[in-house]
Amino acid sequence: MKKVLMGFVAVALIAGLPAMANDNVVTNGDFSQGDTGWDVVNSNGGIGGVTFGGGTATITGPDGAVGPGFVEIWQNVAGADGADTTISFDLVSYTSVDVGYTPAFDSGYVSINNQGQGLNANGTTVPGLNPGSGDQSSYGDLQVNPPHSNIHYELVVPGTNDMRLAFGVDSIDNLYGPGVMTIDNVSVKVPEPTTIALLGIGAVAMLRRRR
Repeated sequence: MKKVLMGFVAVALIAGLPAMANDNVVTNGDFSQGDTGWDVVNSNGGIGGVTFGGGTATITGPDGAVGPGFVEIWQNVAGADGADTTISFDLVSYTSVDVGYTPAFDSGYVSINNQGQGLNANGTTVPGLNPGSGDQSSYGDLQVNPPHSNIHYELVVPGTNDMRLAFGVDSIDNLYGPGVMTIDNVSVKVPEPTTIALLGIGAVAMLRRRR
């Protein structure tokens, strides 16, 4: 009887958890504090950089140097061992001077542990982008008929531990002009420790009940 009661209590506690029982572990994800918490990389020294202002970050690709490269902002964020992580952000705008060229020469991307994903205009991503390699096979379609604006992205990364999270603009050329991407509202949410503990209690209780 005690085992059954324990199972019911655990399930009730889990069901009663508020929807917001997730911690946003990003530092300054709304950019209200300028560049606080973010580092900037310009991989090939070309013209390009990042402007923080008005509660957004604007990333300008690295045109003006020889060969491919990228400009990105990044920070390390703490995950929860074995728990799913939800990453979300808003693309305020994306534009590129490379309009009309096929294939495109610039791409906005999100990168998780140096694994890049190109961005599509419908809020989805294209895995496999390798920033700075000059490979366009995983570029998203933001380059088609830009500018684009007000696109929300949300990715669920299963079983994520601590990670390096980055946003950038990749470029394979030093001609025509760069891609320019503005982002806001970056969020990485992981379950709070109490949520994980209660889920574990519930699982153990139900297993005992079956025995």
